Amino acid sequence: MIKKLLAWTLCLLMTAVYCQCGKRDNSQTAATDNATDVQSADVVQDLEEYDMNGQMEVNGTKYSYYFSFKNDSRLPVVTNHEGFRYHDNVVELAVYRGKSSDIVSEHRFTKESFRQFVPESEYARCVLAGFNYNYMDADRTDVFPFVATIGDADDTAGPSYIVGIRISPSGEVTMHAIADADFSNDRHDTNIDPDEDDA
Repeated sequence: MIKKLLAWTLCLLMTAVYCQCGKRDNSQTAATDNATDVQSADVVQDLEEYDMNGQMEVNGTKYSYYFSFKNDSRLPVVTNHEGFRYHDNVVELAVYRGKSSDIVSEHRFTKESFRQFVPESEYARCVLAGFNYNYMDADRTDVFPFVATIGDADDTAGPSYIVGIRISPSGEVTMHAIADADFSNDRHDTNIDPDEDDA
C-alpha cells in the first residue's frame, strides 16, 4: 500500500514539475514572439507578388496579355504613414498577338510612371500597390485596358490613387485618373448578381 501511495505521489509530483516547466517555456516563447513583433517594424516588408494573364479582342483581332507584379529592392524603400517600411514594386507587362513570340507591346511600370496622379504631399509614402486588367473598361474594343493602384502599402493606413491605363495596338500608352464617381453605387458592386441582392 505504501509503495502505491509513493508511486502516485511521485507521479503527481513529476506531473506538477512538468506542467510548471511547460508554463515557463510558454511564457518565454511568448516573450520571444513579442520581441520579434517589435523588431518586425524595422524590417523592410514586401507586398505579395503575383502574375496574371488573359485574352482580349481589339479591333477584331485576338490578343493575350501577361504581367508580373514584383517587389524591387533596387527601388527606394518607402516608409508608410504608420512608420512601416516596404520595398516598392514593379509591373512588367507584355501584350502579344497569337503566340508569345509575336509581342505587340511591352511596358515596365513603377510608381514613378504614375507620379502625375499622386499629390506631392503623399507621393513619398506611396508604393505601386496593385495592377490588374481593367474589367470596368473591358467593353472597349480599340485598346488594351489596365488599372494601377498607387497608395499606402497597408491599404487601411492611407489614401489610394487609381489610374486607368489604355494601350493601343501600336503601343501608345494613355493614362487617366479614375475618380470616385467612376465607382458610384450603381457600378461598384459589378461582381454581385443583382438577383441575389433582391432576395
